Amino acid sequence: MKPKLQTAVFILIVLAMLGWLGYYLISKHRVERELEQQRVKRHAQMTATIGALSRHYGAITGWEEGFLNTERDISSLEVEDALVNTGGKPILISKPIHDVARHGDRYFLYVHGQESTFRFILECDPETARRVAKNPAGFSHYAIIARIDSVEKTDTRLKFQDEPEEDGPPIDAETSDLFFARGRCLDLISTENE
Repeated sequence: MKPKLQTAVFILIVLAMLGWLGYYLISKHRVERELEQQRVKRHAQMTATIGALSRHYGAITGWEEGFLNTERDISSLEVEDALVNTGGKPILISKPIHDVARHGDRYFLYVHGQESTFRFILECDPETARRVAKNPAGFSHYAIIARIDSVEKTDTRLKFQDEPEEDGPPIDAETSDLFFARGRCLDLISTENE
């Protein structure tokens, strides 16, 4: 091949590769943008659904925010006021269900996050228990409307691994504030598809 022809072929190959790379990057960016838009839309729909469920029951939301990131011990009185003494209103709990159990003819949901200060034992109807147990997503995150009857603080120390900062290893943490709240599940929806 003559040098001019080789140069022309080389330039065409490079241009074709650059064109393909550009098309690939643009397509990839477009797909990523569409996936992010779908995720944002699903999140907005789930938030609206949870909001509608909360409004339907007149549930108290955001009750846990006052207890997050506190440097002091939490008193049983504070927790009881936030969960039990609510003027008859239920609360919204956004946590994963840890287990579903049957004790005689009664059904219970055990609800808490891995590092959660609050552990909920909620009586529910058999249909709700079956629906949670058969959820194809497993014991995923749920938005639960519950009426809490009692709260008890334990002396148990809870050890857990907290989320690492950036790409570091998990951080070992411990808390002595551990509350068991007992009540009844009024309604729930899975938020796994968020």
